[in-house]
Amino acid sequence: MARRQPLSRESETDPEAQRRARRLRHDLRLNPAGAEVILKLRAQVLELQTRVRVLEAERARQSKRRGARLAQYRDTCIGASWFEMDDRE
Repeated sequence: MARRQPLSRESETDPEAQRRARRLRHDLRLNPAGAEVILKLRAQVLELQTRVRVLEAERARQSKRRGARLAQYRDTCIGASWFEMDDRE
């Protein structure tokens, strides 16, 4: 019987990664190289999803600040235009 090699450093220490690797190999009948590719792609997808959430939150904060500045600018401009109209009368 051939000695099983761990798929990656993560799977050596993470029981959940070991379980996923085992499932890919046994339940889905993937060879170790295929399972490793899938696990690496999964990790990349999770990392990208996290990055997207961070960027979305950052964009929302910026949009909120921009909206507050725009509202302040509108109030200032509208107020100034009313003062100009009063001065003409």
